[in-house]
Amino acid sequence: MAAPELEPLLAELLEPDSGRVRRATARLREAFADPQTPARLSLLLTASPRPQVRQMAAVLLRRRLLGRWSRLDPALRQRLPALLAEALERETEHPVTVALAQLAALVLRRGGLGAWGPLGTWLQAGARDPRPPRQEAALLVLSAAVEAAPEALAPHGPPLAALCRGLLGPTAAPGPTAYSLRALGGLAAMLGDGHTELLRSLLPDVLGGVEKLLDADEALATEALEVLDEFLEADPAAVTPHLRPLLDLCLQVGGAATRGDAVRARALATVAFVAQRCPKALLRGGLLPPLLRGLLGPLCAAPPPGRPDPEDEEDEEEEEEEGGEAEGSGGPSPRHAAAQALDALAQALPPEKLLRPLLPLLEPLLGSPRPPARKGGLLALGALAEGCGEHLRRRYLGPALRVLRGGLGDPEASVRGAAACALRRLADCLQPEVATLAGEMLPTALAALEGPGVREAPAKAWYILESLLECLGRGPGVRERGPGVREGPRHPGKGPGVRERGPGVREGGPGVRERAQASGKRAQESGKGAQVSGKGAQASRRGAQASGEGPRCPGKGPRCPGGAQASGKGPRRPGKGPRSPGRGPGVRERGPGVWERAQVSGTRGPGVQGRGPGVRGGAQASGEGPRHPGKGPGVRGGAQASG
Repeated sequence: MAAPELEPLLAELLEPDSGRVRRATARLREAFADPQTPARLSLLLTASPRPQVRQMAAVLLRRRLLGRWSRLDPALRQRLPALLAEALERETEHPVTVALAQLAALVLRRGGLGAWGPLGTWLQAGARDPRPPRQEAALLVLSAAVEAAPEALAPHGPPLAALCRGLLGPTAAPGPTAYSLRALGGLAAMLGDGHTELLRSLLPDVLGGVEKLLDADEALATEALEVLDEFLEADPAAVTPHLRPLLDLCLQVGGAATRGDAVRARALATVAFVAQRCPKALLRGGLLPPLLRGLLGPLCAAPPPGRPDPEDEEDEEEEEEEGGEAEGSGGPSPRHAAAQALDALAQALPPEKLLRPLLPLLEPLLGSPRPPARKGGLLALGALAEGCGEHLRRRYLGPALRVLRGGLGDPEASVRGAAACALRRLADCLQPEVATLAGEMLPTALAALEGPGVREAPAKAWYILESLLECLGRGPGVRERGPGVREGPRHPGKGPGVRERGPGVREGGPGVRERAQASGKRAQESGKGAQVSGKGAQASRRGAQASGEGPRCPGKGPRCPGGAQASGKGPRRPGKGPRSPGRGPGVRERGPGVWERAQVSGTRGPGVQGRGPGVRGGAQASGEGPRHPGKGPGVRGGAQASG
């Protein structure tokens, strides 16, 4: 099939008629049986008057050459770089230029730098051309080539970086600036930490180029911000000297209510990546306090006048599981991006280093008369769960519970929803006190379902109720009890959120439903399980129930450090406090009684050294043996299924 016959066939593929497309696809499959078809497609790159046909020819040729470069006609292999350089020189349509650039990058990857001769010459001439369209096309080809074949261009990395830097000047057009930044990001990943000084010298020009794009084209700037992540990934040491201007730029963009949500969320995502890659650098030079103030701004921002908060129109749990995107806005949410950055800080920094400057900033927000400020303060508290949960329990348990209680009783539905979100995230770390709090607030949540507020935010009201029930042990986070564990009497002092669970028993079994319906009241009837009473039962609660773990929120990441580590997590992060003396190997976190005695005397009281007689009487009545490190999750509440 000759090239003039291929052109109407490709045009058929573009028609909005599925029958014609099927017939054209079948004919094209027959045409590719001829080994000369790729050569005829290459002629259409410059010969066809329709840009859609030229783009389709480039796409089909690239797909054909992807796995057949060695079987390609040698004459076409030699001629193809010159044909591509000619097509790129004449092309004026951006989609066709993108397809040609991807085809040129494939030629470089398959044939090497030696087969790229005419394309390399055209690229250098085009990058130095004063006409912006030609500059943009040359840099587009370069960025595609760096991404597709970095090993082929690695020997020429420094000269190519200097070429791109020269196109970031104040007079450069937005298009060439954007593609220069993209190419520099690929070059940074290619050069790595072996060229620290070069990358360090490039970063001021990169920041200037991003700042210029923000004023010219936000869509291009959103994509260009990724170059900062590439530099951080390639060599954090190269970024550290320029960390202050980088953070100032990202926080300024993330806090600007006049900018679009996409570029704001992207800038805050870079802040989160800085926390992961350069945590120690944030503790030097006074960078952390202004960083925290910059993150609390988007967290506490009110929606624009006349525009409802999109997060109040849907279930917050669904937003979080979908990656922090607000359905109503159709894009990423700056508030959730700021919460994710705070979460990254909590996991990367020692808790005391983060909480010391953060808590004084949260206090006025939580007591503010503005509902968005109270909501932002509660979201910030919930974001600390993964990294600072154990420290919050050890040092700030009472204040944290007071804040959650106040948020769940707030007159504003959005604030109550944020408190429920924080409650879910902190449930693993603050049990059993959180379960007791959920039992206290459950009547208020049930009453809210019948009040006028449920018409304004029905999903929010149901979300709050679901969160409370889950902390009580009724929701989807209920774990199953293991075989051989019988339902016995409740141990004195057990909160409603403490479960005796393990694999093997269906959800909603006899003790779980009773505890959820009683909302924290102690069960009085006798069972067939272990009979424990008096001080022995108290010691059993303190020793065997030390994990104090509540249900995991669906869709959340790993449990807070300090919860039961039966999942096989690695060693504790440096900065955590030492374990209390006298802990057994299977006990990962102190219960409330142990914590109080350790605060007063630093040692365990009588009946808690090792495991007291009450532990033996309570735990071994169900067949419990000592828990071994690294084993799977046991049955909590004084009974193990292992025997």
